Amino acid sequence: MLNIKNIIHFQIFSKVGSFTKTAIMLNISQSNLTHSITRLEQEINIKLINRTTRTFSLTEFGAVFAQRCERIVDEFDQLMALVDAHQGKGTLDHAFIGVIPPVGRMDFFKNFLALNQTAKNINYSFVDGSSHALIEKVKNTTLLAAFGTPSQEELDDGLLEHQLVLEDQIVAVLPSQHALALKSEIGLSDLAHENVILPQKDTGAYSIISTAFSLAGIKPRQYKECSQIDIVMDMVENNAGIALFSSSIVDLYKGEHVVTIPLKQKINKSINQ
Repeated sequence: MLNIKNIIHFQIFSKVGSFTKTAIMLNISQSNLTHSITRLEQEINIKLINRTTRTFSLTEFGAVFAQRCERIVDEFDQLMALVDAHQGKGTLDHAFIGVIPPVGRMDFFKNFLALNQTAKNINYSFVDGSSHALIEKVKNTTLLAAFGTPSQEELDDGLLEHQLVLEDQIVAVLPSQHALALKSEIGLSDLAHENVILPQKDTGAYSIISTAFSLAGIKPRQYKECSQIDIVMDMVENNAGIALFSSSIVDLYKGEHVVTIPLKQKINKSINQ
């Protein structure tokens, strides 16, 4: 039987990409993390990570397995939140709040306190995840609230209340040497024959961007998915594609060899509570 602790350790490593950083996040030693992932590989008898003396990368199976693990970890977090709530840990003096990772770069805590004056007198735990997964947890009451990018369907859901925290626009992010970098605006049609990098499918940003492409009748030649902005920027700098991302997030990470250009068809992205 698979050990959930080993699954959680591997899933976090698959996102972070570093044994050192993952061990720090988990507050365990690097050797314990290595043993945990090795035990998981032994449990399934399949190699998950390519190891060399200096680098680590997921195997082809490891990448697919990591995606499935993310769903399992989300379900496990939801289960534990339900248990905590039943034990009295989710009462009015202790709240569980969901946040999408980019929010941490947007003066999140200041906005959180401004919108929730009573929070100063409450113990709270922050749970990260994708917008759709967090909003679903709000609907089934395992989270008190969530900060994320809702889809139009979620905005129209009568069971949910929304409060605008930040309104932003999606921009194109591309290498400064790219032919399109000289444009003042980029149309979605300009991206039809480009490799486009989008946020992951289970994010609100992906829903908004893919809807815009669909309404414009455009399907990019090829696209990649990644919500880790530092990885996205590295991909752009190495000419792996043109990214579509929130301008306020991109501005925090943009390097000297990367430019951002507004889109002709404005795509608004909001962060809501």
